[in-house]
Amino acid sequence: MNSIKNLVRRLLGKKSKSLSARNAYNLIASSYDQKPNQIIPKLDQFLVEELLKEDPGDIANSFDYGAGTGRNIPLLSSLSSDSVYAYDISIEMLNILKAKFPQTILVSAKNRFDLSIATNSIDLILCNLCIGYVKDIESLFAEWDRVLSKQGMIILTDIHVDLLANGNRNFDINGSTIYIDHFLHEEKTFHALFSKFNWEISQFQEMKVDENVKSIFEQKLDSYSALEGKKMLFGYKLKKN
Repeated sequence: MNSIKNLVRRLLGKKSKSLSARNAYNLIASSYDQKPNQIIPKLDQFLVEELLKEDPGDIANSFDYGAGTGRNIPLLSSLSSDSVYAYDISIEMLNILKAKFPQTILVSAKNRFDLSIATNSIDLILCNLCIGYVKDIESLFAEWDRVLSKQGMIILTDIHVDLLANGNRNFDINGSTIYIDHFLHEEKTFHALFSKFNWEISQFQEMKVDENVKSIFEQKLDSYSALEGKKMLFGYKLKKN
């Protein structure tokens, strides 16, 4: 525990208030899968499945952007007839993903806006719970538009802005709180960029805590009561025209 706390102090330094997403997720990677009952990932899984409930069509290659340790790889594998690609800013998270799902093709990148994927080769991009870690989403969307096939689909979800007014996220690890740099993107910003890239909004959902998701809270009914009625997540299903 002391070693973790010392590492956090070293990474944060005296002036910084939070860690970059890369440093934070490299730090928590080894323990990330040891917390299976986290509410936000479970709510997000529910939302992603809702957005994909209608037939997504023929998918040869799919791409998990912000893949982490591979929570979505089984779902994407079930939808893809050919290959599943994965990228994450944290190499430690990707190392765990590759050990769990060796068939996954890891995507290298000079930076997150220059992906080693062929143009028009991806039929489905899934980006969940990580777009808020990207400051320049316009450059990212331009790269997605390049790799996405004609009529390709994007599933984009993240934590609702109402829950992130302080501009950061955090994890607790061995008694230490890790704060992560986060950028708030307004709905009008998303919509302007969707229009720029000629992406059609097929579906939009704001997930509230209500009876539809009460079972996800299981033994955390006190949290359910505290959050009931609040917007937790948002999700887009987009189609490239």
